[in-house]
Amino acid sequence: MQSTQTQMRRRERKRLKREEKRRSHAASAPHCASLTRPDLSDSFHEFVRPLIKRLPPDYSGDRLKRPLVIAAAVWNAVVAAEGDIVLAAAFVEGMVSEGQQKPVLPTLRAVIQALAVGKATYFCDDHRIVMGVEVHREGADVRVVARAMTPPTNTVIRGEDSPGRNV
Repeated sequence: MQSTQTQMRRRERKRLKREEKRRSHAASAPHCASLTRPDLSDSFHEFVRPLIKRLPPDYSGDRLKRPLVIAAAVWNAVVAAEGDIVLAAAFVEGMVSEGQQKPVLPTLRAVIQALAVGKATYFCDDHRIVMGVEVHREGADVRVVARAMTPPTNTVIRGEDSPGRNV
């Protein structure tokens, strides 16, 4: 029988060997995050799917463009606000109300907030910016194509009462 100290030393050596082996495998493996990230068009289409499903089936591609532009603004605002849903939704509501020159309707406000929650919940690790959205109708199906850009690190939306951060 081996003494307790000998057993402990042996186990520790084995553990260190296993760790070293794991580190060498991890160092030699390519970064998989960029390989497994879905295309932005796929992610964005999944993001706006609940919005598209609520529209009537005869809703034209031209009329669908405006809701998708608002959805893209919500996506980008959540990225810029670093996941702050309230700040991002308020920012987009302000943009929309300025463009319409009237207050945002409660139904549109609810859609904007639901989109912000969806982005922060299901796509929180996707920090790409939507640069453009195109819509194509293929029979009953809608195809959404989105162009992406990786945001600069200093793009952050700040609330009026929130302290500024140096980035």
